[in-house]
Amino acid sequence: MRSVIHVATAANGELTTMTPFKVFIVDDHHMMREGLVLLLENESDIEVVGEADNEEELNRQLALILPDILLLNSSLLYSFEVPSLAPLLAISPETKVIVLSSLSADENVHQLLNDGAHGYIVKQAESAEIVEAMHKVMRGNYFLSPPVMDLVIQTYLEGTRTKPRGESPEENPYDGFNKLSKREKEVFDLLIEGLNSREISEKLSISPKTADKHRSSIYGKVGVENSTQLLHYAFNLNLLNNNLAANPPEPIFSFVGG
Repeated sequence: MRSVIHVATAANGELTTMTPFKVFIVDDHHMMREGLVLLLENESDIEVVGEADNEEELNRQLALILPDILLLNSSLLYSFEVPSLAPLLAISPETKVIVLSSLSADENVHQLLNDGAHGYIVKQAESAEIVEAMHKVMRGNYFLSPPVMDLVIQTYLEGTRTKPRGESPEENPYDGFNKLSKREKEVFDLLIEGLNSREISEKLSISPKTADKHRSSIYGKVGVENSTQLLHYAFNLNLLNNNLAANPPEPIFSFVGG
């Protein structure tokens, strides 16, 4: 482990410093952890702050370190007392989880995304892909290895082909979104950009507690439980472009899953 200050050039030409984002590695294979540490040591803006090979050690260190990113072996997760990301995110809500798996078509990938994972990488991935995933996730985006993305898209397409049409013609898919206040729509836009409560509070000049209240209200009105489901909801209703939020277009895909 190391601590490096990354130096960058700002738009005005002045040098600025950025603290590297903290990564915690969870894998029950020592060689896998060692390989990831060696890989990430070459990145000036990444700092490996800890490792764990079991649930107890992970929970203990997670509460102390509160890392920016958790690289988690999926097979180890399934051996936990509660095989879900929810208990981990309850300990460190702002941590972004990237799941590492030896399976390219894990039937649980949708559940992991619904639970709050920001990334899913197959272990056969190139080193550059792992680094790219972390940078994307830290920018508020989501990352899926190509085989996993294919699986997710296939599931969406199968859902649109098999879902009966016209079951509830009176339902407006935008009812939940239309219930949002003007401020909640502003928060909605920032949430689907990937901003957390602290970042939203700074952007809108409100307190983090108020941002959390808006988040909870939004989740309740549109019928989702976490940020991943909110992103699916926004994608389904073609709301990913902030300019469309005030004047929603027609939906382009059917929403599949939770």
